Amino acid sequence: ISRRFSEVCELGCHNQAYVLRALHRTGYLQEHVRSYVMCDMAPRMVQSSMESLEVPSGATVEGPAVQLPSTLRLIPLCVEEEGELPFADHSFDLVVSNLSFHWVNDLETLFKELRRILKPDGVLLGSMLGGHSLSELNACFAQAERELDGGVSPHVSPMTDGADIAGLLHSAGFAIPTVDILTKVKYFGSGMEVMRYLQQMGESNALLERRAFTPMPTFRAAAELYERSFTVPEKGVRATIEAVGFLGWAPDPSQPKPLHRGTKGMSIDQIIAELDRQEAEQQQQRTEPAPFSSSQSTNGKDFPPSGNRQ
Repeated sequence: ISRRFSEVCELGCHNQAYVLRALHRTGYLQEHVRSYVMCDMAPRMVQSSMESLEVPSGATVEGPAVQLPSTLRLIPLCVEEEGELPFADHSFDLVVSNLSFHWVNDLETLFKELRRILKPDGVLLGSMLGGHSLSELNACFAQAERELDGGVSPHVSPMTDGADIAGLLHSAGFAIPTVDILTKVKYFGSGMEVMRYLQQMGESNALLERRAFTPMPTFRAAAELYERSFTVPEKGVRATIEAVGFLGWAPDPSQPKPLHRGTKGMSIDQIIAELDRQEAEQQQQRTEPAPFSSSQSTNGKDFPPSGNRQ
């Protein structure tokens, strides 16, 4: 996107201000951004992000300290993403979110709010985990619980299928919605290592109605099933992660629009009829025998001219 966005809002900054650091690393933050609102629903995340920007280089954070430009207005804010956002209409040129929206219960309402706070021709740019993430872990836990506990309960928070994101963007009023799905595979030493990794990331089950207690034998059985079913030689057990990238534009008269019906000189029926005609011609050419030529040979010998036949 070759655009300059001066008023930026980030929803879901996590604990290290990753997006702001990326913009700073490329120079975009210094050159174009005047105001940056850094939001998260967890106050501790906002506080940690601010602290990570202020510590000296070499401290125990994921990246050196960021020297923010003096012209930048940085606003840290704790925002509840489930309701009305605390911003006026048409406040931002760009709203960005990285791997955060899979925690939101009502994506449709959130997208409508983001559409409201974007200026005309503004952009929503984000990514989230897709519904096929951790399919191996889900399958193993389901089988282990059926065999040991007599039922199945969710152990991974529900995630939206990537194919549904474009529809949600369109219903929220975004123009030219675009969705891209990237599937990555990560390898671990054991099934239990996968579970510990998710817990350390803060991506374990957060459902309010989740099972109150899962016995340790069920965890062990799920881990053993994982290792038997999804181990790749010389790599380890695999875990599939699906990342869904999405982009939507706030409508503006300057944006390209589809032509009205009847603008062109050929209707859909005419196009279909023409395609059918071409296909029939090709089929006929394939079934007709090739014409015989007098110069062709039979049994290695040429036919004599018709006047010399005996």
